[in-house]
Amino acid sequence: MNKYLIHKAHITPGAKFDYEQCLDLGILPKIQIRNEVEEYLYIKRKNIGNYFRLKFFDESTDEMLVLFIRKGGGFASMTVWRIEGICLQSDYDEDLEYCGQNKVWYESSVDVTE
Repeated sequence: MNKYLIHKAHITPGAKFDYEQCLDLGILPKIQIRNEVEEYLYIKRKNIGNYFRLKFFDESTDEMLVLFIRKGGGFASMTVWRIEGICLQSDYDEDLEYCGQNKVWYESSVDVTE
C-alpha cells in the first residue's frame, strides 16, 4: 500500500439533505465532518474496504451521528470517499444495515433543486 495515499472526503447532496432536512439539525458542519473522516482514513490506512460507518460527535447539536461512507473514484495517489448518508446514532439499526435497507437508502438520489 502506498504510504503517501491521499484520502479526500466528499459530502453528497443526500448526506446534506439527511442532516439539514430529515434530522433538522441546522447547517451541516462540512469542514468538521470532512476533517474527521480524512483523519480517520489517514490513521486507519489499511483494512478499510469499500464501505464503512463512522461515528461523529456534532458539537454544535450535542448529537452523536453515524456517517455512511463509500469509496468513490480516485486517481494517482488520491482516493475520494463519499459520505452518502447521516443519521442519529439512536436511530441506527444494525438489522437494517445487514438486510440491505441502508444501502438502498444511501444509493437513492435526492433532487435538492427547487
